[in-house]
Amino acid sequence: MVKKSKFVVVFLSACLLFSLFVSSASANEIEKIKDNTQVISKDNAIYDSELGKYVTPLKKVDGKLVPVSIEEYEVETKDVKAIDETEKLYNEFNTDSDIRIMADYREYWIFERFETMPTYVGSTIKVTADIGCTTPTCRIDKNVSVTVSASYNVSAPLEISAIKANAGFTWTNSASDSSVYSFSLVKGDRGYIGFKPYYKRVRGTLKKYSNWDGYLGISKTGIGYSVKKTASGEADGYYYFVHY
Repeated sequence: MVKKSKFVVVFLSACLLFSLFVSSASANEIEKIKDNTQVISKDNAIYDSELGKYVTPLKKVDGKLVPVSIEEYEVETKDVKAIDETEKLYNEFNTDSDIRIMADYREYWIFERFETMPTYVGSTIKVTADIGCTTPTCRIDKNVSVTVSASYNVSAPLEISAIKANAGFTWTNSASDSSVYSFSLVKGDRGYIGFKPYYKRVRGTLKKYSNWDGYLGISKTGIGYSVKKTASGEADGYYYFVHY
């Protein structure tokens, strides 16, 4: 009976030590996660009026996305203007034909620019599925990619070609970006990664001509948004963690 009691005591002691070891390992793992990744929390986010949600700005550093301080973000985006979402914009993949050919008769457009703006920001593109955390700490590691295309307030190919031909700078039809992010969320936080692309805008007057009659007395406003690229040739813009 004494031997049996001793065995029970030894067994219970071993279980307690194992439990303490597991708890210690879990705590160490959480600390390791905190040390190696940035913690994203809604408590430190800023309000985005376009989305109507709080966001954490993310910046690419050595190919990885890391949170940006509110102060740095405000400095870097203070001169960035938002595209007017009331404008109906088109790209070159859903345009209407405006080509009229009759014998040697030809109509064409000439674009006369009167304004160029260096940086406009487009609508947020959702680049990941929803991300959530239901445990005390969640380590998130993912790759993201996005492709951005130029857009215009006109849809006919000849009008678009005229804007591009006299934009006053090298036009960029599209650009892509790929990044990696590694961060941790606290329990209860959820959202997704979004990307706001940057564009260079040109605005002017489109005038219609023919090779028989010259200017046909038809004009309209032409606006084009050329994709901005970084020095390394990737799509320029800002990533965000959008909090629900």
